[in-house]
Amino acid sequence: MELSVQCPTADNTRLESDLGVGGKFWSTATNAAWGELTESFQWVFGLGEKWNLFIGPAAGVGYGIGKAYTTAKASRFRLNFGGIGGIEYLVSPHFAISLDYRPMVNVFGVDNVANDFVSYYAGGLGLRYRF
Repeated sequence: MELSVQCPTADNTRLESDLGVGGKFWSTATNAAWGELTESFQWVFGLGEKWNLFIGPAAGVGYGIGKAYTTAKASRFRLNFGGIGGIEYLVSPHFAISLDYRPMVNVFGVDNVANDFVSYYAGGLGLRYRF
């Protein structure tokens, strides 16, 4: 789950901040929870009056807790880089619904115990507040 906020920087660019939390609680071997802050810079291309296409680079920092992070091989902190792209529908001037995709790769804090932070492809349906 993520909370996203967008702030325009020019007519066709913006910054987006995402605060996400999640975890794997169904397995006692990989019991883990995590939080992550991701920042992205996006170029926005209008596809009509209420539709936009967006794409850009992203970077994130995160922290994990739980059994999976108590071993010597696991790191609680991580740093990752990647990108974001998607399509959105503007419900109102301040709210948007989007379908997006964010592939990320860790450069620090690779965690082979939880097997969820080596590289990942986050995507899904988003509800965003826009300034």
